[in-house]
Amino acid sequence: GDGSFVWGDSRETFATIEGSASFNFSFGSNGTDIGQFDGGIHIAIDSNGNIYVADIDNNRIQVFTSSGSYSYSIGTDNQGFDQGEFCNPDYIELDTNNNIYVTENCGHRVQVFTSSGEYSYSIGSFGSDPGQFNKPAGIVIDNNGNIFVADSMNHRIQVFTASGEYSYSIGTGSSGSDPGQFSQPKGLALDSKGNLYVTDLFNHRIQVFTASGNYSYSFGGEGTEPGQFSYPYGICVDSNDLIYTAETGNDRIQVFSASGSFEYSISVNRPMGVKVYNDKIYVASDGDSQIQVYNKPLSTHTVESGNIGIGTSSPTEKLEVDGNVKITNNLILANSSNSVSQTILKAMTQSEARTITLPDASGIVLVTDDGSITVPDGTITASKLANN
Repeated sequence: GDGSFVWGDSRETFATIEGSASFNFSFGSNGTDIGQFDGGIHIAIDSNGNIYVADIDNNRIQVFTSSGSYSYSIGTDNQGFDQGEFCNPDYIELDTNNNIYVTENCGHRVQVFTSSGEYSYSIGSFGSDPGQFNKPAGIVIDNNGNIFVADSMNHRIQVFTASGEYSYSIGTGSSGSDPGQFSQPKGLALDSKGNLYVTDLFNHRIQVFTASGNYSYSFGGEGTEPGQFSYPYGICVDSNDLIYTAETGNDRIQVFSASGSFEYSISVNRPMGVKVYNDKIYVASDGDSQIQVYNKPLSTHTVESGNIGIGTSSPTEKLEVDGNVKITNNLILANSSNSVSQTILKAMTQSEARTITLPDASGIVLVTDDGSITVPDGTITASKLANN
């Protein structure tokens, strides 16, 4: 949300505000027409917010505007092996220049296209030697242009230079469950420090490697509880190093902190791919043949000292509430010089729990039995809040 708000109490222990992702919009359906999808689908988003969809069984890449309007396609819609044709395009990724990288499940190669969709070059062929692939899956490109490819059936990650030359591999090349081994690696993502995150499909876990390819740690394990996985596919890391995973077996997106601690989940019918752009979460639902877009919840912050806020210099900015927000300490309004002007909402004990109606009756603040304050969907502005 946006707005000139700071929350905290007199001891400068700042409130934890929690929320849940809320549905925004979706597009697509099952089929072969423009704007329809067939088979498992994965997505990428360019620097302008355009959405790229690997439409696997239709053997094409479809490109949409940020609002979901069809723009253009890459590929012939028929399975092929020539330049610019696809044999089951699986995962898709963009580099910092918006060049397009596509892995082909049965084409056993990576095809690279310019930002306008023109064919540029290819990497790989079928096989198990360095530089060859057996059903390549996830792909990610670092800030130096190095290309990381999940070589799924060869149970390894291969790394290439920006020009497509083989550099090195991660993994033994044989299926295994020890640290650093894979059983069909699928999704790949990089965090702000260059650490590599890999969804290890049949080991039902996420493995993390340093920027130099050394094993760091893993989290997960097979199961249905928060923090466990059932066939994780897509993965991405946002600008705050939150980790988003798409798992088909449990029909959900799980979100983790940078250290791998579970944060929250979103229920989706067989999600295959997930990406984050600005304040939106984009999910490729294989079960619904759709791209589904969700609003990210408000960030959660707990600060024991110092200053933290959501704000600009304008007192008329709004705090947009999209999903429920829980305030467990005081909510304080501050001016542009950070001096406190008034307490807006005070945290309440269980005995004080009550319902508060905003002055213009545009929304209701509900207090739960544990004394926390829950704000339903809507907008909060300073003019709508009164001292309590």
